[in-house]
Amino acid sequence: MRSAKLPDADVLLHLNLLNVLSPIQRAQLHSRMQFRVFLAGELMLEHEKRSKALFWIHEGSVKVVTGAKAAPTSGTREAVLNVRGAGAILGELNAFDGNGHTASVVALEETTCFMLAIADFHQAIENAPALGHAATRYFVDCIRLNTERHEVMALHNVACVLAGQFLQLSDTWGQAADEHGAMLLPFPLTQTLLSGLTGHSRERVSRAVGSFESAGYICCAPRHRIVIRNHAALRQVLTGCVPQAGL
Repeated sequence: MRSAKLPDADVLLHLNLLNVLSPIQRAQLHSRMQFRVFLAGELMLEHEKRSKALFWIHEGSVKVVTGAKAAPTSGTREAVLNVRGAGAILGELNAFDGNGHTASVVALEETTCFMLAIADFHQAIENAPALGHAATRYFVDCIRLNTERHEVMALHNVACVLAGQFLQLSDTWGQAADEHGAMLLPFPLTQTLLSGLTGHSRERVSRAVGSFESAGYICCAPRHRIVIRNHAALRQVLTGCVPQAGL
């Protein structure tokens, strides 16, 4: 982690929760912030450790993993709880209960973040009730998304689970890729990472990705990005949950 020059306060408008603040409130919060750069693979937050600050992603992406970061050569498949991109808040649970992080966060690529002391965040909530309301809505949304993900994971079919992950990532983080509704997922979604997200082996994930690509549901872009080209077809896979040979 290294320090960097703090971008202008207007950028805070694009960060989760902080977009409900007025320009004056954002400027006040901005004056208390620092800016940090994390390299790809760098551990940003550690499971069970307490932090004194919250992070918001400005550019880049991270993975949220269970426990400590697994050693690259350990041979153990890493359980990936989520991936997050620009605008996401990190360390929010620890900020509210002070009991440490429930998971570890690792940078997937070079990632720049705003950093705000938790004490300053609590003060901002007292000064701007809208921020507290936004935090409540945020936690409710997170619970709903996690419930949906666990329901899909329980189906135990790699095609269904992968389709569900792609759709959820597209709904939350997708960026328009063309005029026909294709959506770019702005994460380096390697097959190893997808294996951790789905709970299935890398080999099964590889076959499912290849099947989706051959069918025209998705296409692979540079830097391990994936473009969703046919959302309706993926939803049919998800809702039909028909086991596919070899998957």
